[in-house]
Amino acid sequence: MLYSDAFKNPTDGTGYTVCDANGKPLQRVVFRRYASINEAEMLGILAAARLAQLGQEVITDSRCVITWLRKRSAFRRPKYQPSIDEILSLVDQKRLVIRWQPRDHNKAGKFNEKYVDN
Repeated sequence: MLYSDAFKNPTDGTGYTVCDANGKPLQRVVFRRYASINEAEMLGILAAARLAQLGQEVITDSRCVITWLRKRSAFRRPKYQPSIDEILSLVDQKRLVIRWQPRDHNKAGKFNEKYVDN
């Protein structure tokens, strides 16, 4: 199981963290350019899907990105569509499950709260 969560704060900016089932960070990215929190959530899920093993589950707290994935479209955000398509392709290839959980159950969210969000 992998966990993904985005962060946005005045010091670090916007980015995402991907953690393993034990809460150990596997990847943390901070963007040098402006990124919306939804874009950061999507890119975190993409990173987790790239890191995931066959049949693994990816946990996110982003209802927005879950909706984009279910509808197979980022709606009025065409620049996000290639990332949505890649996530869906990885889900098919690796038989992944992308699942929503509230942030208080998300180990990447817990990491962000401790090291990034203050």
